[in-house]
Amino acid sequence: MDLRSLGQTEKQYNGREPSAPPSEIGSLVDPSALKELTPTGQHLDFRGLGLIDKAFVPLLEEICSWYPSLIACQQKRSRKVSKCAFTAFGELLHFLKTTTVKDMTEDICVRLQSLWEDVEIFRFDLAWLEPHVQSALRMKKFLERQGD
Repeated sequence: MDLRSLGQTEKQYNGREPSAPPSEIGSLVDPSALKELTPTGQHLDFRGLGLIDKAFVPLLEEICSWYPSLIACQQKRSRKVSKCAFTAFGELLHFLKTTTVKDMTEDICVRLQSLWEDVEIFRFDLAWLEPHVQSALRMKKFLERQGD
């Protein structure tokens, strides 16, 4: 799902100048490493906040390095809640990383909407990501109109 410009600069986020913001989720991990992004059931401790599927950790690390408030807002919560929050967020990032526009079907849109709603429950500040998710959800309608 070639989502461009997902990362706003850290400067826009907390006043510091970044070296280079991620231009899209797809740029976070080398395409040859997508195999490593397949959820395996193997877990790693994510910054002391809980055991998260190994496939989600590189995506979470990259995004959280640009948006440190994502970590800060969960540190006040129990380890169990933080684990659920970052697992849900990791699933969303993984979905966005591995799904293409061609994959967008009604079922895929429902899955994306469900993942988005799951992440919203945990009150992450994802204003920077919401336009991209909404755009992806509108993609199905656009593709349907192109086929008519």
